[in-house]
Amino acid sequence: RAARAVVAFRWALDGETVSTEARFAHTFRHGGQYAIELTVLDADGLAGRAGIVVDVENAPPLASFRLSDDAPWIAAPMTVDATLSSDPEGLPLSYQWDFGDGSSATGPTATHAYEEEGAYLVTLVVRDAAGAEASASHRVIVQRHVPGGGCGGSRPVPLR
Repeated sequence: RAARAVVAFRWALDGETVSTEARFAHTFRHGGQYAIELTVLDADGLAGRAGIVVDVENAPPLASFRLSDDAPWIAAPMTVDATLSSDPEGLPLSYQWDFGDGSSATGPTATHAYEEEGAYLVTLVVRDAAGAEASASHRVIVQRHVPGGGCGGSRPVPLR
């Protein structure tokens, strides 16, 4: 039997027609499994079908944050801001903060005051709606306020 020329194409993604061109390209915006099917018709109306399931990995989010002060005084509120964190696929994020002193918080921004001087590691973990996560950390040096101390200023100079 001789091969017949294809006269019509139908590409379907998860059951919905997405193209009737001979070639089809698609950018997946979210991880998951997707069914792709191609149906072709020849001049006599005979159809042929081929399909495949594609596994698309979820890209992890990007964790990033800023500190209002990386050398706060004891009991002085410090703000952390992770609003620059993002997800490449645009999925919503959850935010978990660890301030390194046993305290934690949630949300894109938080405020924390340390009770003792010392060095602490502030860690942010962001998780997207598909479960992928990323983290970022910054070190803070908490200082005791010494009135009038430190090179003529009111803020002490940290010894590192």
